[in-house]
Amino acid sequence: MTTHPRDRASLTARAVALGRAVGRGDLRDGLAERALPRLVRPAVRGLRAAAGLPGGRAAVAVALGGLNVHAALRMHAVDAEVERAVHDGIGQVVVVGAGFDTRAWRMEALHGTHVVEVDRPATQRRKQATMADVAPLADVEFVAADLAEDSLLMALAPTAWDRHRPTLWVWEAVVPYLDDLAVRSTATGLAELSAPGSRLVMTFAHPVGGGGVAGALVDSGARLAFEVLGEPLRSAYDDWDITALLTEAGFHDPVVTGSREWARTVGQDAPRLIFAAERLVTAVRR
Repeated sequence: MTTHPRDRASLTARAVALGRAVGRGDLRDGLAERALPRLVRPAVRGLRAAAGLPGGRAAVAVALGGLNVHAALRMHAVDAEVERAVHDGIGQVVVVGAGFDTRAWRMEALHGTHVVEVDRPATQRRKQATMADVAPLADVEFVAADLAEDSLLMALAPTAWDRHRPTLWVWEAVVPYLDDLAVRSTATGLAELSAPGSRLVMTFAHPVGGGGVAGALVDSGARLAFEVLGEPLRSAYDDWDITALLTEAGFHDPVVTGSREWARTVGQDAPRLIFAAERLVTAVRR
């Protein structure tokens, strides 16, 4: 019997966890390895060790297609936005499509905050089993919901989330797997659920740059890979389009950054090709 993608933990979430677990130098997620099958974990440690050898860092990045570099840089960029929001007084975080996010367990900035993680039931079951023996720094609630079918408001209703207080919405590595209608309706829904002062931190796919045969090959190759994983890419936006979309949804002051900016903040090289196409946008609700 073939398992439907919705009945198993997300493969792309595990791939991202692999990238964060390997990381690049000190820029890595020390808890991400827990999301991986036990047989894979020695290989992750081997890759980290290899990266410490002369020329090893570049070799590991090539072996993983830049996934470890991109995942580590994106993690750091989103972490910085989370820290900024909490520092500015936002005390509740909703992670939409949480996957194997570990921020509530590893970020000191989230100590004492309330975090709600929302994802499909299969991924949530795996996530809870993965983190069962680790004490979170935040007050964490898990919500099992498939937002392709379930209302986010109804999903959050049983939790301690308070729609009258500012919320930090973390919507990371989800948008590319949604079609445009779903992206727009979800963004509008988040804005409608946001008290004044709420913030959105969201990643999205940017069309592969460069054009020509090389760009077309990278784009088609990436799409085929995600199709095989059962999680096809369904949307991509340029910077103007994503800022217009969020403004129309009800957010304000959108700011877009990409891997080049993320890399500069930590003194590293940016990933290339397909991973350079993912960007981060932040916006506020007035």
